[in-house]
Amino acid sequence: MNRMRWEGKRTTIVVHESTKKLLDELKVHRREPYEEVILRLIEFYKMHSKQ
Repeated sequence: MNRMRWEGKRTTIVVHESTKKLLDELKVHRREPYEEVILRLIEFYKMHSKQ
C-alpha cells in the first residue's frame, strides 16, 4: 500500500489490550504501523459492504 500516511495532523486512539493483540495478528510484518492495518481493514470493509 502506497499512501501519503505521514502528512497532516495525528490523533490518539485508545483500544483495549485485546484489540491491540488482534491488530498485531493482522500486521503484514512486525514493524507495520497500526495505521496501515486499520486502513487495510477499512478498505476491506468498504469493498465487501457494497455487495
